[in-house]
Amino acid sequence: MNRSSKALEFFLESYACSQAVLAVYAEDYKLDLQKGLGLSAGFAGGMACGKSCGAVTGAIMVLGLHYGNGAPETPAGRRNVKWKVREFLQKFGALHQTTECSQLLQVNISTPEGMKVAQEKNLFRTQCPQYIVDAVDILEELLYT
Repeated sequence: MNRSSKALEFFLESYACSQAVLAVYAEDYKLDLQKGLGLSAGFAGGMACGKSCGAVTGAIMVLGLHYGNGAPETPAGRRNVKWKVREFLQKFGALHQTTECSQLLQVNISTPEGMKVAQEKNLFRTQCPQYIVDAVDILEELLYT
């Protein structure tokens, strides 16, 4: 099973979008899965306010794990991460015209009304899976090619 399929499986099991993306890479970076799930939990639903898509923020965490080696506490040590994050955002944005959860879903799930609409339209099963798969596919390209 490839990583995008595994991330989708995690999401369909109950992981949040941000958690599903980070979880498929946790072992590669010796990140305790439970700690990774806790770390990424608050990024779901566009950071709980409809902003950056959780699949996007999960991917950014993975880019930090991969490219933030050396001296990540310094500007020079963060340089590679920043370039890869920009590249990721450009690629994801080119596919979907935005990286914002509320724009991707066309509803703000941080409000009770928006969440109700999202659930009624089944957006978490009809839209979010594609964003998760695309985020992981872009990560695979940036990390391993």
